[in-house]
Amino acid sequence: MDFKIMIMRKFFIIVIMSCLAQVTVAQTDDWKTIYPGYDLSPGRTRLIIKQNCIYVYNTESSSLLRSINGGINWELIAISSDSARHEYLDVYFVNDSVGYLCGYDGFLYGKCPIAGVVKKTTDRGQSWQNVSTGIAPSSILTHIYFFNEQVGMAFGTGHMESTRFATDNGGQTWTQLNNSSPETPMVNFSSFNGMEGIASGSSNYMHLSFTTDQGSTWTTRHLHGKDSPTGLKFFDNQNWVIVCNDTIYTTHNSAMSFSSRFKFPYSGCVRTFDMIDMQRGFFCTNKAIYYTTDAGQSWRLSYTNPGTQLRDLRISGNKVFVSTTCDNIILKLDISDLVVSIAANKTSEGFNLYPNPASDKLFVTAPASEKLTEVVIYDQLGKMIRTQKLTESRAIDIKNIIPGVYEVKIISGKKVYTNKIIIN
Repeated sequence: MDFKIMIMRKFFIIVIMSCLAQVTVAQTDDWKTIYPGYDLSPGRTRLIIKQNCIYVYNTESSSLLRSINGGINWELIAISSDSARHEYLDVYFVNDSVGYLCGYDGFLYGKCPIAGVVKKTTDRGQSWQNVSTGIAPSSILTHIYFFNEQVGMAFGTGHMESTRFATDNGGQTWTQLNNSSPETPMVNFSSFNGMEGIASGSSNYMHLSFTTDQGSTWTTRHLHGKDSPTGLKFFDNQNWVIVCNDTIYTTHNSAMSFSSRFKFPYSGCVRTFDMIDMQRGFFCTNKAIYYTTDAGQSWRLSYTNPGTQLRDLRISGNKVFVSTTCDNIILKLDISDLVVSIAANKTSEGFNLYPNPASDKLFVTAPASEKLTEVVIYDQLGKMIRTQKLTESRAIDIKNIIPGVYEVKIISGKKVYTNKIIIN
C-alpha cells in the first residue's frame, strides 16, 4: 500500500509540474500583434511605455510614432529643427505627457556649426519646444534622463569624461557640472531606480559609472578586458545586469566582481533586453526573442519570425512590448501570471489594494475598525523603496516609482498586512 501511495504521489507531482510548465510556456509565447499602420523605418529606435501611451522614437528620421490609447490609434509626428542638418539621439518620457529629447543641430563634418539641443513636450509628443538655455553651444548630447518633471541630466561626449548638464526647473535652464562625471568618452544609456543608477556607453572596454545621489556625483569602474556594455539593468546599488554584445554579466556588489557570466548561445548578439528581476528576463536578437529564468544559464525561445527586424524591448508592469521594422508591427505579451497573480489581489481580513496594476496612486480599503498608520513599499530584492504615513483618504502616492512588481506592507497598530502590486 505504501508503495502504491508513493507512486501516486510521484504521478501527481509530475502532473502538477507539467501544468506549471504549460502555464509558463503560454505566458512567454502568447505574443499579440499591434498594427500601427505606419512604416516603422529602419534605424535606431527607442521604445517608451508610459501608462496607456506607447512611443516609438526613430533617431534617423527624428520622428515619433505614438499611441495614447494603448495601441488602438496611432499618429506619426515629425520633430522639427531650426537647422537643415540635425541629429536627435535620445528621448525620455517622465510620464505619459512630459518628455525630453537631446542631440544637436548642425553638421559634424561640414561648415555648419554644432549646437547642443534639448527639446521638451508637455502634450504627449504632439509639439516640442527648445529648452537649451545653458547647454554649451558645441555640445553633442548623446543621452538624457529625468528623475521627475523638474530634475534631469543630459550627457555629451568628452575625451575621458562625459560632459554633463543638469536642470532642476524642468529644462528652463541648464548648468554644466564639472565635478565627478562618468569617466567614459560618452554616455549612451543608463538604468535607474529612484535616486540611484548606472550609466555607460561606447568605448574600447567596459566602463560602469554609478550614482547614489540623483546624478550629482559618480563613481566609475574601469574593467579592462571586457567589452563595452550594450545594455544595462539596475535594481539597486548592489545588483545589476550588464550585457556586452553576446555576454551577460550579473553582479551583487556594484561590479566589484561578477557572480555569473554567460555567453548568449544563439547566433547574433543581444540587441535589446529587459528583466522582471535578477533572474528572469527577455532578450532579443534581430530575429528572435528568448526568455531566461536563471540570468542566462538556460533559455527558451519565446518568439521568432524571419521577416521581422526586432529593435527595442521594454517591460512595463505586466506587459512586454517590442518594436520592429520591416513588417511594421509592435509585439505585446501579457506576463501577469509570471509577475504576480492579479486574482491574488485581496489581503486578509478585508484589506484590499486597488487599482492593480496602478500608475499614480494606490488606495487601501480596510474595515472601519482598523487604524491604518503607515505603508512601506519594497522592491523584489527586499529593498525599501518608499514609506508613507496614511491619512483618512488612505491613498498611497506611487509617482516616480519605476514600473515593476513591488511588495506593499500596511501597518495597523501591531499588525502588518502584505500584498503585491504592479506599477506600470
